[in-house]
Amino acid sequence: MQPLHGKGMSIWKIAACEGGDAAAIAKRAKDSGIRHVHIKVADGTNPSNGQPTGALPKIVTALKQAGIQVWGWHFLYGIRSGQNQAKAEADRAIAQIKALGLDGYALDFENTGNPQFTWNGAPAVATTFMNTLRAGVGLEYPVAAKSHALITKFGTDNIPLQPQVPFDAFVQQCNYLIPQVYWVFDTPERRLRESHRQYTARWPDKVFAPYGAAYGEKQGNGKFWEATPAEIRKFMDLARELDSAAVAFYSWDYAGPKPALWEAIANYDWPAEGGLPPQPPPGDAPPEVLPSDRIIELFDALNAHNVDAIVALYSEQGAFVTARQTVQGHAAIRAAYTHFLNTLPDARFTLVSAEDVGLTSGHFKWSATSAVGAIGDGEDTLGLFEGRIINHSMTYTLKG
Repeated sequence: MQPLHGKGMSIWKIAACEGGDAAAIAKRAKDSGIRHVHIKVADGTNPSNGQPTGALPKIVTALKQAGIQVWGWHFLYGIRSGQNQAKAEADRAIAQIKALGLDGYALDFENTGNPQFTWNGAPAVATTFMNTLRAGVGLEYPVAAKSHALITKFGTDNIPLQPQVPFDAFVQQCNYLIPQVYWVFDTPERRLRESHRQYTARWPDKVFAPYGAAYGEKQGNGKFWEATPAEIRKFMDLARELDSAAVAFYSWDYAGPKPALWEAIANYDWPAEGGLPPQPPPGDAPPEVLPSDRIIELFDALNAHNVDAIVALYSEQGAFVTARQTVQGHAAIRAAYTHFLNTLPDARFTLVSAEDVGLTSGHFKWSATSAVGAIGDGEDTLGLFEGRIINHSMTYTLKG
């Protein structure tokens, strides 16, 4: 993989960029000295997020033929509608990376202020996502953390601004840092210097390549804010001063029809020499399996009514505890689940919520419906040993 270098642009909605025409997008990018284009390719577990049918492959191909790198970006939720979907989101990322042949992938995990459309989930949920992603693409593949400009209160290192956003769990397995340094009612110099200070102090081994603002919108206070061409040029000047390998701007959708904003980027002379190579995430490899992974697999097997698949998730010394009995070992667990599934023939099981309490223990809530009865208050805990369930406590009330 080539290192990220030079000027880049971000695309949210393809149809808003050159009318969605792949050849026109590639030509304008090349003529403007754009070296990398970042396109939204997924939202949660969904591909493309409303992009025109068939547009993504055509645009990726056209840009690559023009010698331009193509990165995908993906808005992540972690937990949505009460369900832990981190593994499914990672599976979606892997599928998009492979199907489109993307040169890199940017993870947009942030608190937007809207609880429906924001990252939800403890660090363990983020770790589930990253473990699954890295297992699918390897440690060398370029993955970037695309989140808030500031991690902590301005000028501090220990007063978090977004305590619910698990920066460390994501970033420790990323190669690049591409924070969204949008200087709304601030200055690019002040915002970028502080973002660079915070990120590089915390993760000095990562490549810092920030996102800048090339857009405008009405703010919550009723005032309209828009980046200026002078601010955009200043942002790039400072990024080079800070030895950033690259910059990108949000967004082509907004700046494309505005000559002053686009030309501020297109006419900027960024040196042509190669960028810094991304470094593989340091440290020991993370656990291959977290409790939430096994929980999701358990519910897949329950809904398939596959006792063999259920038993395979447990250690040979595993214990399964219910109000009816406590059993241990594969034979006894098989008998217990056979009885349980026979009690609820053709049941549909729903995972309501799941949480990794630690690297080896998890807690989850669930429900089940069947023609002969229903469960609405299922609540379990389980623990892992060497990736298998070693203990599992199940509680529920069956209503017929």
